[in-house]
Amino acid sequence: MSEEKPRFKHADVWISVTTNIFVIASVIFLALEIQQNNSYLRRSEVNATMDQSSALREATFDREFAEMLVRARENPESLDAVDRLRVGNFYSQAFWSSWQIYDRERGGYVDEGEWSRAGRGIVLGHLATQAGRDWWNRGMNVGMPLDFIELVNNSFDEAVAARNARQAQESIRQ
Repeated sequence: MSEEKPRFKHADVWISVTTNIFVIASVIFLALEIQQNNSYLRRSEVNATMDQSSALREATFDREFAEMLVRARENPESLDAVDRLRVGNFYSQAFWSSWQIYDRERGGYVDEGEWSRAGRGIVLGHLATQAGRDWWNRGMNVGMPLDFIELVNNSFDEAVAARNARQAQESIRQ
């Protein structure tokens, strides 16, 4: 009987080792599942961002609406109250979409630099027009986070400075 105890003792060690291996394998499996789930969530956020941007582009498919936006860019004073409201709502949606990209980037839900690649262009494209600048300067950015307002203002100032530098270089060449 004294010989059987060492066998059980070794069996306990093997059972303990086997259990630990299964625990480690389970933890690795869970880590892989979490990583895969995070990838799916990031993809979902990118898709949601694209859906918002697509809605803005699709608004311009309507010829009458696109013509109104062109009039707003060329001569904002030519718009009546209803068209000014429509353009203002379009700008609100565009800036909100840009903020969504910024917020998702800040939260780590989309790739770093996504706002610079996509959202910044949306904002600067509208601020490049007199109607867009007037809309922004009238305080239509109320409700947007202060850090985003500061980012937009700084981005616009940088874009204007870069444009002025290009124009100065072109005038020197001529």
